[in-house]
Amino acid sequence: MAFPKNQFLFVVALGATVLLVLTLNGLQRPNTVDRSPHWHPFEVNSALTLEALVEDGYRFAAAPCGQVQFIKTVGDNSIQYEVEITCPIEAEISSCDKVSEEKTLEETIAKNPYYPFCINDIQGCKEIISWRLYHLKLGKTIDSLKIIQLVESFGGYVRSIGNGWTTATGGNVLVYYAPNELLFYCLIQKEYEVDSLGNPIDSTFVFSIADRIPNLAPKPIIVE
Repeated sequence: MAFPKNQFLFVVALGATVLLVLTLNGLQRPNTVDRSPHWHPFEVNSALTLEALVEDGYRFAAAPCGQVQFIKTVGDNSIQYEVEITCPIEAEISSCDKVSEEKTLEETIAKNPYYPFCINDIQGCKEIISWRLYHLKLGKTIDSLKIIQLVESFGGYVRSIGNGWTTATGGNVLVYYAPNELLFYCLIQKEYEVDSLGNPIDSTFVFSIADRIPNLAPKPIIVE
């Protein structure tokens, strides 16, 4: 059965309109790259940016040997990243919001969450977020079974337990995480604390991972 000519032209026009709308939506689709930091011991994101860290609540912690560290702590869990910014030689990075005698570090960071960087001055510079430190307090006592259960609760698999493991001092385990096919060297040791006089007090076992994020490439700083 043949379609009337008018009906046929209407169907063709409708199809063309739908195709045009879909094409425009595709062209206007926003950047969908996931740049968020994952709150998980074995999930890492090589597309991280300083802006994403700051938006997620990470703040300046320290700069040992000039290596700027941003950290976020929730309860007994913290994750820390090393942020490196490289600008052209001719670029000038201003000293905005420096800590002064009249202003504490906390007040400075509250005013400028990107401290010690000035976000407007590093646009177009190269950034690389390479090292991550995962830190989880476990408690006063520990054993290998508890560690295996912890790893499995995050979807990991303990490939091996290091020689010299004891319930008194802890040790290390090698973990395989299938979703990203990565191996993680995990250290379990006591975190010693001291009182105001420097005397040792009760210590807590800590599960930590310090490693370089894989598949990295320097990225230009562009606020998306």
